Amino acid sequence: MMTPTQLFFRRLKTEWQYKYKVWKTAVDWIVWMYVLIPILIIIGYQYYSIWSEQAEWIESFPVSATWFVFFFLSSKGTVRLFIEEADLLFIRQSDSWMNKLMKSGIIYSALVSVFIVIVVTVIFLPVWYVYESVSFLEVIIFMTFAIIFRLNVQLIKQMLSVRFQSWKLLFINNAFMICSFAIFSIFLFSQLFVRGFVVLMFFILLSFLIKRRLNMKWSFFADCLREQQQQMKLTALFIGASGYKVERKFRNRKQPLLLFSESDRLFKERSNRNIISEIFIKFVIRNKSKLLVIIQLTIVFMFALSIAPFWLKWLLLPICIFSVIHYTRLSWQELKDHSFFKLYPFADQEETVIGVKKAIAWLALPSCFLFGLMVGWGAYSFLVGIGVASCSVLVGYYYFIKDFFI
Repeated sequence: MMTPTQLFFRRLKTEWQYKYKVWKTAVDWIVWMYVLIPILIIIGYQYYSIWSEQAEWIESFPVSATWFVFFFLSSKGTVRLFIEEADLLFIRQSDSWMNKLMKSGIIYSALVSVFIVIVVTVIFLPVWYVYESVSFLEVIIFMTFAIIFRLNVQLIKQMLSVRFQSWKLLFINNAFMICSFAIFSIFLFSQLFVRGFVVLMFFILLSFLIKRRLNMKWSFFADCLREQQQQMKLTALFIGASGYKVERKFRNRKQPLLLFSESDRLFKERSNRNIISEIFIKFVIRNKSKLLVIIQLTIVFMFALSIAPFWLKWLLLPICIFSVIHYTRLSWQELKDHSFFKLYPFADQEETVIGVKKAIAWLALPSCFLFGLMVGWGAYSFLVGIGVASCSVLVGYYYFIKDFFI
């Protein structure tokens, strides 16, 4: 007779076999030879140069920011439980089987966290040893904290996701991540004995959260849905990278979450171009994933422009401007091909093109302004930053948006 542990390993083996097939299908010997192997060689050389103190670029790199990479890793992923909808018939009826299966999933998630933290620590180890003179004891304590912190964050976010929905979940998640970031920062800048005490408190909290999570049997269907999403995560990643777009149905929602809650008109003049612009702008703003990507691109590019050397800032500026404009333009392709949008034919193609470009300008040019501000301010002064930001908006509109083929 099969035991819960054997069932867990059977499901784990099946999942990894499926992921291996997906990986093998997407990454062939050509990708290894011309992409992955050269990247690994470059990374290996840079890693050696950091150990031997020969990497000149590290002087302009914010070394202290490497610690916060672990906070970013903590916000990603979730605790796996390895339960399926078919368990509703038999396994869910037995508390011992469900507990053992869920415990195996939590132990597996803990081992994954340990592996991720160790790998990232090995990557940053020469930076910490050579340029920050961190002791071995400090690294061990930080690794222990990063592992326990990641498990706590994942468990709490998972428990929140099954209790709250919509704007309540968004608000509580953001508040929780802000508090988590504050605790993470306090740990980094505390004395050694304070760090040890924080690790002990988080370990006690982790044991409490695990017991609490094992008793949440009522969230069975939500857990099954999340497990299915985790199993298909790698497949969805490769499908998205290939450029294939899955058509999503419009949700019937009476009131948007944040903006345009009353569905007011953005433009007083009701011409075809203004109607197209309004539809496109609301389509992007009301799509949480698209809006989040634009915000993330803006923040990442601003950070890169702020730390880049003087000459590299000006080289990266047009690349950042083009990237955010191009991503916004891709949303138009998705909207244009949607069956709902095709119900409303627009005979005047020229008016449509003008309306789309107007919407792209409204959505992307604020980011372009911030890019220029970071470059000019970082290179010279704030007033110069305003001038460069204005020029960035003009360049983004006249050299990129107006010339786009919609």
